Parts: sequence; C-alpha cells; structure tokens
Amino acid sequence: MLESGGDDVRKQVANLIATLGVPPDLAYLVDGLRRTRELLTRNGRAFDELLGQGQYFWTDTTALLRAMDVVDRTVATWTLSADDPVMRAMERTPGQKEHPLRHKCLQWCPFWANLFTEPEPASNAAERSAYEVISDQVGLNILVLQARRCADDIVGHYERWALTGLQPTPESGPSASRIRQASVQIRRLSEQAYLWLTLRLAGNYPTLGARVEATARHAEEPASDDAGREEQRNGTAVLDAFRRLHEEVVGPRAPSMESPARPYRTTRRTLPFGNVRLATGHVHTATDELDDGMRLMQLYAIDGNGTDDEPAIDPSHVFAMMVTAPPGGDAGPEGAEAERYGYRRLEAKRLTRVIARSQAMPSCSAAQLVDWAVKRVRDALLDPATHGLRPPMHEVLLAMLATGRDAFESEIRIVRADEPLPDARDARGDGVWYLQGLRTWRIEVPPPAFGDDDWIDGQEIRTSPYLDLPDVLGFFRVAAETTAKSGLARAQSTEGPIFREELDEWLRGYLWNKWASVRQLRSWLPRRLLEVSNGDLALALHVTHQSTAHARSVSHYTVQRTGVVLQHYRDALRPLAEDIEMPVGQPDAHIGARRVPTLAAIVGLVSAMAQRVRAGAGVERANALTAYTMIGFHLAGAARPLALRTIQQADLEDHLMVLPEKGTRYDRRVLFIPAVVKRQLQLYGRALLSLGIRPCESTGAFVMLSQDEPDPQPFTAAELGRRMAECDFELKPYALRRFTRSYLADHGIDAEDLDAFMGHWGAFLSPHDPLSLYPTRRLRELAEGPVSQLLANVGYVALP
Repeated sequence: MLESGGDDVRKQVANLIATLGVPPDLAYLVDGLRRTRELLTRNGRAFDELLGQGQYFWTDTTALLRAMDVVDRTVATWTLSADDPVMRAMERTPGQKEHPLRHKCLQWCPFWANLFTEPEPASNAAERSAYEVISDQVGLNILVLQARRCADDIVGHYERWALTGLQPTPESGPSASRIRQASVQIRRLSEQAYLWLTLRLAGNYPTLGARVEATARHAEEPASDDAGREEQRNGTAVLDAFRRLHEEVVGPRAPSMESPARPYRTTRRTLPFGNVRLATGHVHTATDELDDGMRLMQLYAIDGNGTDDEPAIDPSHVFAMMVTAPPGGDAGPEGAEAERYGYRRLEAKRLTRVIARSQAMPSCSAAQLVDWAVKRVRDALLDPATHGLRPPMHEVLLAMLATGRDAFESEIRIVRADEPLPDARDARGDGVWYLQGLRTWRIEVPPPAFGDDDWIDGQEIRTSPYLDLPDVLGFFRVAAETTAKSGLARAQSTEGPIFREELDEWLRGYLWNKWASVRQLRSWLPRRLLEVSNGDLALALHVTHQSTAHARSVSHYTVQRTGVVLQHYRDALRPLAEDIEMPVGQPDAHIGARRVPTLAAIVGLVSAMAQRVRAGAGVERANALTAYTMIGFHLAGAARPLALRTIQQADLEDHLMVLPEKGTRYDRRVLFIPAVVKRQLQLYGRALLSLGIRPCESTGAFVMLSQDEPDPQPFTAAELGRRMAECDFELKPYALRRFTRSYLADHGIDAEDLDAFMGHWGAFLSPHDPLSLYPTRRLRELAEGPVSQLLANVGYVALP
C-alpha cells in the first residue's frame, strides 16, 4: 500500500496508519475506515477545532478523509476473498469475552480497538445514543494525540513486527499512557454495569473536558451503601481517564471559580519526594535509611542565622516526614495490581477533596449545597402548601435534613405519644424514630464490632445503641398522623424512584440550581458535623450513618460522650436554627465502639503490673518488666499488638521511631514517644543486657524468657494478654489502642492529629506519604503534651 503511489501518497498513507493505529496486517481495514469516516462526518467541526490547537500533518478533517479515499481506492484494486482480514467486519461474536485484538495489537491500536465497541443489546435507545456521543468525543481526542506520532517510526515498528512476528513494546510517554487508559474506560463504559454513568455523562457539551467537569460535580456526593461506593469508585476512574486524555490534548484546565476553597494559606515546595506544606522561608532536608531499605526524609526549618554550608536548624521543629522508596528502588506495581493501584490513587484524590472541603470554609462548588440554600429549603419545608409540596414530600426532606439518614433506604418511623418507645436494635443498624411526645429523634448508632458480646462490667465503657437528638428544625410542626402509621420510607416503597425524582425536581426549581439533589441535601449534615468537629469522621458516621474515607476504622476505636455529640449537633445545625435549646440529657452516656477500657481499669492494670515488676525476681521479673514496658509503649503509641513487634528506630534520642505494622508501604508510622516511654525503653534495654540478651530480628523488640527454652522468644500479643489477665484485666491488648484514641478524643484533640497519630488513613492519605501536606511537628507536640498527660493520669512511670 505504501508503494502504491508517489512520495505524497506514501506520506499520506503512512500518517493515516499512524493516526488511526491500523494493525500491521490491515485487519478490519475496510470496516474500520467506514466507521472512522462516519465519526469524522458527524464531528468534523469539533475535530477541526482540536487540530487547530497544534501543528499537525492534517490541516483539517477534509485532509484526513481525502487520505482515507486514497486507501479505499487502493484496496478496491486488490483481489480479496470474503474471509480476508482486510474485509472482516468489526463485530463481536455473542458471548465472546475477549476483545478480537487482544493478544494481537490491542495496546498498539487503541482507537482501532474502540471502533468494535457499542452498548450491549439489552441497552435502550437513550443509552445507545449517549454512548455514541461520548465515544465520538473520546475518539476525536485519541485521533488528535495519535496524529502527533512520527509516521516513519510507526512504519518502522510495523516492519520489524512483520519480520519477527513479535509485538513491539507498547509506546511509552504521557500521551500513550493516557490514550490507553481512556480506551480501556470507553470500552468499559459500554458494559451494562456502567450504563448509569453513560446516562450521567450524556448531554450537549462542546468538549470532552466540559462533559467530565459537569459530571464530576456529582461524583463526590457520598454514597449510601457498598454498591453505591463501588459505582462511585468505577465512575471516578472513568472520569479521571477522560479528563487526563483531554488535558493532554488542550493542556490542564484553568482554575475554576467552583474549585473548593483551601483551608489554609500555604507555600508549596516541590522536593524529590513530593510536595509539603511550609512557611515562607528555607528548608533543610535530612534522609535516614531504615532497616528495610526505605528512607525516612525529614524537613527542618532554617532561621536567618547560619550560612548555606552550615544552616541553622531547629531540630525540634520538623515540618514534615516522608517514608519513601530509594530512587529507582520502587518501580511501582504492574498488571492487574497497577489497575488496583490506580483506583486507590483516584479514590484517595477524591476523598482528599471531600475531607479538605469539609474542613474548609463553605465554597460555591456545585457538588454541595451551601448553608444559605439549605436554610431556604428548611424554611420552605415548614410551610409546604405555599411552596408546592405535597405530603409527604416535606416530611421526607426535613427528616433527611435533620438526621442525615436516607428515607429511601432507612425506615423513618413516627412514634406517637401513646405508643411504646423502640427498644430492639434494627437488623441493619440504621433505624430512625421520631418520638412525637418528646419531640426527639431517636437514631440507631451503626453497630460496632463485638456488639453482640457480653459486657465486662467495671472495665469496659458501656455504650448505647441509640442516640436521642432534639428536634431543633421543627419536625413536630409537619409530622402527620397518616405518616405515623407506616413510616416515611414504607409509604413510598412502591414509587420510590419516581418520588425521589419528584423531590429532586422540586429542589432544582426552588433553588434555581440544576445540580441540586436529595443526595446533596442529605450530605449537608455530615459535612457540617465535620466542619464543627475539625474532621471527626466517627461523629459524622455515628449520627448520619454516612461513611467518608476511613470513618469505619475510626469509629471502631472511638467512644464518644453523648453530651459532646449533642453539642456538635447543635453547632452543626446553627445555620438553620439559631435559637436551639439543648434538652436535659445524660452527658455521661456514651455511644460508639465496644471493648474500650475505663480509666480506672487502665490505672488498675498499670499499678498491678508495676507491682509484679517490683516484687518479681529472675526470669519472672524480666517477663513482667517486658509486659510493663509493652503496656506503656502501646498506650503512648497506640501501637497494634503484633506477634512480632519490630521498631525501626530512626532517632530514639530524639524520641522518634518508625513502626511497620501491616506490612504495606503505606503503613510505616512515624511516631514520637513521650519522655517517660523513652526512658522506660532505655531501662528495659539495659535490663536485657544485664542478662546477656540482645533483641534481634527473630525476637523483635520485646523478648520472652523461659526456664525451659534456652533461646529468647518473641513476647507475643497473646502472651501480653495472658499476663494482663493475671492482673485481673479481662480485655485484650488491642483495648489499649482503643483506650488511647477515645481518651485523647474525649480531651479535645484535633481529629486530624488523632488520625495521623493512630495511623488511620486510606491508601495515599497517610500523613507521611510523599503527597502529604501534614506538618509532622504536630505529632511531636501531641506526644509532649496530651499523650504524656495520659500516661501521668494512669500512673505510668519508668521502672528499672
């Protein structure tokens, strides 16, 4: 084909092959050119605009179509059978799971491969039409990027391919990577499970970037169940791939007026391992190598004294720390793991935006409703007849606004004054009752782990499965007797989707906001709770049953006083109702996690174990000292009890260590330890040396001695639990970790600091990740202040 004409024809054909990604054996050539011609005919003006943003071989759509005509005329002169690959139609056989180009040239010919794809036969006309429009825009962007290819290089690859029969390595570079990712996602978008996103992406948008930005506003709304979160995760991956493809064509988008406000003023410095939040000034870096080859990078402030060769460093003021792989030492995951890695990255980016927005000032983002809009809705709900609301529209919306619960998923029942109060836990743990006689919401707290276990009286903090919230929004004014008979959700069970759409339409019309939705209204309360509590994810989960980021992990460790919860609830609703009267409740009641020890139980444990150390002798005393040291270590560092505890000590003199706990690259916790625990670890090390014992890799940091075993063994979590039980402490060692978090939270420690201290974060959200902006000096301040006070309050002192 290349030799069928002169130099001009050869150049045209070579560039056509490079732009379309035609397979080297010209498979599906006739049908592929037909489909491409139809795409360009439908979108000629849009393709011309994309070509006009750069210098390409093709001046416009007409030039590319003219080259395709040349190829068509050449093929018409060939004698081909119906079975020849050139004449083969681009059709997927029914039940065929693999793409026809898989194991052949799928990665080299992404645009060509996408021409095979169309929605499944079960899809309707609207879904097929929407998919065609989206596929066309993705295809145009891919064609523009592939038009940048050097035609001679592509032809050279094909010639070597024909000689050796081996596929060349796929192209590298940002453009090739983004083309491949977008191609994977556009093919997935044709699957039945993704058609919901196809419809959401549908609409008349001039560019792929505009389509993605409009759809992304909804992608960050909180999902109410696992299926919704799975859809959200998949949708985020699709949108990210399309956004990155479009940015590669036209460049990154300019900052939007709808971008969420930053919660702080920062100076960002780009360092070899990422971005960090710094004050104005200079920074000094110091890197230590850890036992497993990873690196701990520390950043210090430099004051005005000193020189470039000898900077003046304040060692107590560490801005940030990052645990990273050495240069070239971590090539990253490949294959299926690379895809999961990419999903985690996208999920982390989405959650970071959600958390940052919740901790910032309210913004004008269309992904959420601002306070004044929600107050306007609340006022309308109290006067439904005037604003076109039919029963029970106003009741459903006001109930969701007051509790954050979904009336279409949870049954929200109204209990009349003459009815008994609910006393049985709902199987799903998301029950909601409105007690008319008390004008109170009784909500069911999500059931914690160990929820069905017996209580350990005198040692475990008792938590209630219910939380009573005052009716501060005036639900009693609109609660109807008819609704009380069956519940808000059950009354609409047969027409739920239609009713939800009716509510969405009313919100959009009343607020003059085409993006407004019931989901946004429901997400207002958890966002406000995060704002007033400085990001306490457990609080938002307990009240609204909505989980954001690592909220479920946090709630597993957190007991909260109902008085504190009610105070935050009042503050969260203040934009809607300024005059809020707090009910006479039980401020000493608790909700949340199980198996959290009382302060008295921890005091008794520390005292009893210290007495065993003082009274013991020989091997028994050494083991009691190990247990006592481990108790202080776990209380001070909220460390996870492990069968083999290792400590990567970066600088014990500086009260600093790194804890590898779960065996993943994102769970190396940077920890500052209080002075009393540092002293205890030093005394413990000396005691072992006096017995001729040095902890090693096989024993870990804490050593178990035995009269029957000549060699020291690891002091396991199970052994620690056994010795704690001998001190009449019936809870497991993990209870120490729960106590630390609950104690610090109860004493007003900022939720962000608690997450960093505990190691509670999602993938890529670690405060010591290369992309983190968390100032590590706050961990030092936490250790020197509240954690040290915790140890003093439980009576922990250093023992030789």
